[in-house]
Amino acid sequence: MKDIGRETMFERIYINDAANQIGYKDKRSFRRWCNNNGVGLLNDTGCTKLYVVKSEFEEAMIRSTLKHLNQKSKRMIVIERGNAVVAIDKYKTSGLYEKQFSERLTKLIHE
Repeated sequence: MKDIGRETMFERIYINDAANQIGYKDKRSFRRWCNNNGVGLLNDTGCTKLYVVKSEFEEAMIRSTLKHLNQKSKRMIVIERGNAVVAIDKYKTSGLYEKQFSERLTKLIHE
């Protein structure tokens, strides 16, 4: 995207496209998601079409996914320099699905 002959430092995603990426059809629901996840809704002067900054939106998606995974797996997943790291605790997986989930997550992290 160009702005008066110079490159901008961010990419835009218009809210309709961003809402579709996370499964929302209604703009109001997407606006609430943005508010809850710290994503700013922006627009150009004189224009009513809203957009989000792509990097900020993607980071919020990752944070919300990690929050969900942390609650589900009872382990702490953190991001260090763009890489996911699992902080191992004393929790032992008991069920078959938990073990499969843990093995997949460990495999993804160590790739």
